[in-house]
Amino acid sequence: MAVNLHATHFRFGNDDGSTEANHTFKANEDVNISLRKDVTFLLRIIVQETGNTAAANVDNRFQCARNGGAFQDITTSSTICKAVVAASYVDAANTTKRLTGTGTFESSSAGCTEDGLSGGNSNDIAALGCSETVCSLQIVGADTADADSITFRLTSPDFTITNDVVPTLTVLHNVSAAPGDGVVDVAGLAPTVAVTNNANSAPGVGVVTVTGFEPTVTAESGASANSEPGLGELTVAGLAPTIQTPESVAPGLGDVIATGFAPTIQTPESVAPGVGALVVDGFAPIINITVDARPAPGEVVVDGFAPTIDAGQGTTTNAGVGDVIATGFAPTIQTPESAAPGFGELIVEGFAPAVNIGANATPDVGQLLVEGFAPTIQTPLVILPGTGELIIIGFEPTIDIADPSVNATPGCGELFIIGYEPSVAISEIAAPSTGPTTSPRSYGGGISFDSLTGPTINELLKKKKKAKRKTLHPSMSHVIAQIENLF
Repeated sequence: MAVNLHATHFRFGNDDGSTEANHTFKANEDVNISLRKDVTFLLRIIVQETGNTAAANVDNRFQCARNGGAFQDITTSSTICKAVVAASYVDAANTTKRLTGTGTFESSSAGCTEDGLSGGNSNDIAALGCSETVCSLQIVGADTADADSITFRLTSPDFTITNDVVPTLTVLHNVSAAPGDGVVDVAGLAPTVAVTNNANSAPGVGVVTVTGFEPTVTAESGASANSEPGLGELTVAGLAPTIQTPESVAPGLGDVIATGFAPTIQTPESVAPGVGALVVDGFAPIINITVDARPAPGEVVVDGFAPTIDAGQGTTTNAGVGDVIATGFAPTIQTPESAAPGFGELIVEGFAPAVNIGANATPDVGQLLVEGFAPTIQTPLVILPGTGELIIIGFEPTIDIADPSVNATPGCGELFIIGYEPSVAISEIAAPSTGPTTSPRSYGGGISFDSLTGPTINELLKKKKKAKRKTLHPSMSHVIAQIENLF
């Protein structure tokens, strides 16, 4: 059979690696992207031999076309799109296998190119084998317009290459949004601030504001992409506002605020005002992170219908000396690591609030408060305020600990389970070191204490009588008020 070469898969990448083997990608395999002009990116394509015949000395030529026009060779001086010097590799370096292909991989392909032409005498593709090529590129701003569609393909002077896939890039508006100490303001229907490699949307001491229907702040993966006012506010307001960044959403001393219907903050790095507040407010607000959501001495607040803070593996939802608060209908904090304000409060309040964690729910000297209808704390490890209080109040409150070597143990504080049919389900101990406990007992009005718990109702009411002579902790007054409301 004759040689039969096909370009079967592609992937757009970031020019951010120390070698071609470790640069990151802008999207998944065979997914098109949108990008600003004059920004360096990588395009990686795999060539698969399907004719069961080896192909020796294969050259690969990158080509592009604009808005469905004729294809042209990409060179260092071409229009529409040009080849540029890469940070991730040197010209003619060999490629490693990073895309989907079958058979023997050509590891000495000289597949890296800074001028649009790769391969050559060293690129010998085995029968039913494959080879990769990658080119560093930029969209030429002078030759393109916003919303232009740029398509790419491979050709070869040696063999016919059938392009089974057509990599496509849509040109974004090119803008700099960075007043020194002023305001960046975008308003209207679906307003967008887009931040890419080495770019920013960052007034030094001002405000970044995006307001309207579906406003978006997007920072693409890059060496120093951010959406970050130094001492001011980052505000996204409207229907379904979104902040998306792989780097940071972090005013130094101000607020990060997303307000409206279904607001979202998504980042694998951090959502972290230095000494301010992180606020997501509205219908079904969400914070999705894989590192942390942590104001140092401020607040992380998610408020509205079914609010969620979701921290992935190895992460935290952690206010240093402030509050972690999720309020509304069915609020949830989910993390496999910790939900732990250092000296403040962790509060989940509303209908069926839940704290689901795999490590601990531990305010050091503060409070862990879950309040509302059927509140739940679930953890296989510990529920442990150091010198504070663990309080669950409402209808059918539950503490559920699965692991046989764990505890629900305030160091020298108090553990309260108060409400209708409260339950503590643990396999070790629920025992404050120096605080009050009771044996299992039941009280009128449908209140039951199913395990070792906090002080009895009589003890709590006695504390209230002493309140004129001694000020109670605010939470204690709140607990007593809840008890009285139950009768």
